Amino acid sequence: MCIRDSFYIYGIVYMSARITVNVCSSMLQFYLVNVLQVAKEDVQKETPLELGLIPICMYSSSVLTSIFLTRICTFLGNKKYTYTLGLVFVLGAAGSLMVLTPEYKNLVYLSALALGFGQSTCLNTALNFISDVIGLRGTSGAFVFGAYSFTDKFSNGIILYLAMASDLFKNKDEMFLRVITAVIPASAAVLGWALVLAGSHGARALEQKNFQERNSIRRG
Repeated sequence: MCIRDSFYIYGIVYMSARITVNVCSSMLQFYLVNVLQVAKEDVQKETPLELGLIPICMYSSSVLTSIFLTRICTFLGNKKYTYTLGLVFVLGAAGSLMVLTPEYKNLVYLSALALGFGQSTCLNTALNFISDVIGLRGTSGAFVFGAYSFTDKFSNGIILYLAMASDLFKNKDEMFLRVITAVIPASAAVLGWALVLAGSHGARALEQKNFQERNSIRRG
């Protein structure tokens, strides 16, 4: 697999990871209010504390995971395995969001912690793949990140626009909110994982090439 192929493959991997993070984070509040009924409009006059605590749990888990991700990756020995670990947590959290009911809404805190870990692992691993594509060619770094950022924002914007423009969303359809909050992000993570597996041979080649370039610079 050549560098051009890696550019497209890992661009989609990054886009998928961003969809996993952004779509779920954007729709989570609607899920909490309309599916788990954390806030009932006819009872609550103030914003319930849970609407702030649950995202904080997810973001805190994400930050802590980012801090220790290098150790996790070193322990697993391969970025492919690291992404797979993140995928497992995303799928587990998404599965719980699909079946949780208002009676067991407190379990969503565990789902938020798992989701934060999985999202952070997938996204940071995708960024590592991008770094491998750029390598030591610093002049191309701005273009690569700019192109990936554009596709990321465009894809997320399209998904969120279509979701919120839907009559099912306007009618607060419970199953629709579950699908948008859980199934769409999880499906994006699975797509990214499949491409990581497909590009695993090329990733090793890029790592070896970058290693050789670093050694040649040091010798020079």
